[in-house]
Amino acid sequence: PLSSLEPRVRGLSGRAPGDPEARADWVRLALDTFVEGCVGETIAALVARRSQRRCEDPATMKVLESIVEDEGRHAALAWQTIEWIFEASGTHREAVLEALEQQAEAMAAKARVASERDALPAADPDVGVLARYGRVDRRTELLAQRDAWTDLILPTLLALSQSTAEQGPSAHT
Repeated sequence: PLSSLEPRVRGLSGRAPGDPEARADWVRLALDTFVEGCVGETIAALVARRSQRRCEDPATMKVLESIVEDEGRHAALAWQTIEWIFEASGTHREAVLEALEQQAEAMAAKARVASERDALPAADPDVGVLARYGRVDRRTELLAQRDAWTDLILPTLLALSQSTAEQGPSAHT
């Protein structure tokens, strides 16, 4: 979880800007935050939101609402952390951005392949029953993952990287 990153963040502050170990630490911090927080929590929020669409069970709907809110907050915190990493990593910013772009491209490509028409599993025969109780089948989950990448994750990463690039060198360098 993101709470495990705190000791690593504290350890970065005392390093010299050109320290190669600092570069690796900034990259690892960014990748861990991105994969676990930005990607995982964004997808979880979207899947839970889609689970709500046809849910008819009031108790399940209440739980799903809570999940959407919690996962959404977690994703937002992760994106804020990525923004902070861009600002605070100073001379390591380009390495961080390059690593994030490579990771994002690889993960997005994998999600696209899994959601291609020929690769998608058939809809579960019980998809309607599952939906009434707030469940999605594997097909719906894969499509939600694809949509999260296309509509949320990649555009957000691009916007953050462009915003940071426009701000110029960080005061933290």
